[in-house]
Order: sequence, then structure tokens, then C-alpha cells
Amino acid sequence: MVEGLSDSLTEDPEKKQSWQERKKPISNAFVKSLLTSKLISAADKLYNARAILEDYREIGPRVWERFKRGRGSRFGISMNS
Repeated sequence: MVEGLSDSLTEDPEKKQSWQERKKPISNAFVKSLLTSKLISAADKLYNARAILEDYREIGPRVWERFKRGRGSRFGISMNS
């Protein structure tokens, strides 16, 4: 397992790439995974918001009774102002 995660194992240590060259793919993969995670999170939030809106259109303000913290706290904003 460690061997599969290593970026510096080569048969000939003299042919080993520089540290920067070895880290670039790891860095790129990390950034890509962060962006993917953010996209998934945003898609999930959009789905949830659409579902709440659909339910609100069907049952009105009673939809907020489903949430422990009520209407405004669900979105981290004050709905009373």
C-alpha cells in the first residue's frame, strides 16, 4: 500500500524526478477533489432548496415545522427583518 502511494520510488534513485515534479500531480489531484467536493455540496444544497420550495408550494408555511430550528435558522439568515 505504501509503495502505491509513494511518489518517489524508482529502480534507479538517480532518475528520480525533482520534488516539485513529483508533487505537482498530487497537488492537482487535491485541488480537483476540492472542486469536486464543492460542486457536490452545491448540487446537494440546490436539490434541498428546490425540494423545500416544492413542499412550500404544496403545504405553505407548515413546511418549516419539519426543521428543529425553524424557518430562518435553516439557512443561517434572519427571516424576521
